[in-house]
Amino acid sequence: MHKKLHRLVAILLLLGVFLSPLPGKAAPTTPTLKVMPYWKALLLVYKNIDVDYTDSDGVSRHLTYTMPQTEIADGVFSFRRYAMLAHEYSNKESFVQYDIVYVDRPLTSLTSLGANLWWPSPTDTRPELDAYVPQNYDSVLVLWPQTNFATGQQIPSYWGLGMQPTSWANGATYATVANAESWVWYVPTIGEVWLHEWLHGVSPFYADKGFPMPAGDADGGGSHGYIWSPITGWMDYYRDLMTGNVLEGGQLTGLTAVAWQSGSILGNSTRIFADYFHTDSLASYQQVGSVIWDATNEHVQMNSNITTGNKIYAPVSFQRDFTIVGRVYIPQTDIGPYDSISMAMGDGQIEYWGTLAYGTALAERNHISIMRNDTWGALFPLTLNPGWYTIKMQVEQAPGIMRLKAWPDDTNEPDWQISRGLDAGWTAEQVGYRHFGAGITYVDDMYALESAHQTYLPFIINR
Repeated sequence: MHKKLHRLVAILLLLGVFLSPLPGKAAPTTPTLKVMPYWKALLLVYKNIDVDYTDSDGVSRHLTYTMPQTEIADGVFSFRRYAMLAHEYSNKESFVQYDIVYVDRPLTSLTSLGANLWWPSPTDTRPELDAYVPQNYDSVLVLWPQTNFATGQQIPSYWGLGMQPTSWANGATYATVANAESWVWYVPTIGEVWLHEWLHGVSPFYADKGFPMPAGDADGGGSHGYIWSPITGWMDYYRDLMTGNVLEGGQLTGLTAVAWQSGSILGNSTRIFADYFHTDSLASYQQVGSVIWDATNEHVQMNSNITTGNKIYAPVSFQRDFTIVGRVYIPQTDIGPYDSISMAMGDGQIEYWGTLAYGTALAERNHISIMRNDTWGALFPLTLNPGWYTIKMQVEQAPGIMRLKAWPDDTNEPDWQISRGLDAGWTAEQVGYRHFGAGITYVDDMYALESAHQTYLPFIINR
């Protein structure tokens, strides 16, 4: 277990620390489709640091360090899983829509916590907070390089810190998590540290709205009689905290459904479809071809089929414009000559596919396109190296336009890359994925928000 944070200075009265591992896997679920509030979160990834600090022995030191790609990927993978934990542990009453920005600017200052402890406070991330956060995000989370694992040099700090909404962070909740060795992110639940620190901001927000919270909020498991397990962590406590079932002084406390439904800081609410595939939800989908839920990796495997392809479709009922986001994988091996992977939408007759073409014999290879049934649309060049990609598609009914963008992990989100006109009167009645080809690939987290509430970032900090 991680050492408990002692409140050393007045600033720490606002902060919470990640004390120990959190819950295990969530219970089986089906896709979400309902109108609900949602939280908008921004992850700022600082891969570089160049700071002076005083070590725990009182010696002035300097750290210049760039996180290797593997360290960044581990932290971001964990962050992505926190969105699923927030949704499932709250009994689907909370939803986190997140953006990720990779910041080239190094952290050049840290803020003292007292006793020669340091952290990247809102003062130190001010340029990015001022550029992105006002009126755009409920929560800001920061991944930063605390430790050079090659040399062992480490800035005295805590792995995670979380803070309630303040003007210091432009009205958002604020949390920081430092880089860590790869195995640390997986024990016992991937995403646990991000969930924990986020709750240190969310819980006080709802407490200020009049909803009683247990003492210690995210840190309160042990003091409320819950027992930590090295296998499941604080699973029982976190489920109870996020569903308003923590007993304190004869009263149930925590984040009730009514609390979540009262809205986030920005008050965004819309119809949401969501499936994180952390359990086998394929029975909720229309299936074509061969698709398998991979229990080990908690995503969907789409197998080889060059006759009809492989598709999964879930029914939806959007009344307005919407944006859908999903994750797809370009494999390193077992690539067929005509392989492609797509985000898919249809009305029962006409299907539109946001397609990444990577088959070795495809004339369209290394391009993306919005296909109508089996007909290619305009092509946009995109080098499709092995790895995970995010696909985002937007449907605007009145002008009859569909837009598409795709980008690999560890790069910043681009502007819309390609668009296509829709058939008159067409509306999406089902959403999912489509794979065509002789190879095998994978798909994961998929969600859609009605009325295109997505915020395009005011500028991109190039990596």
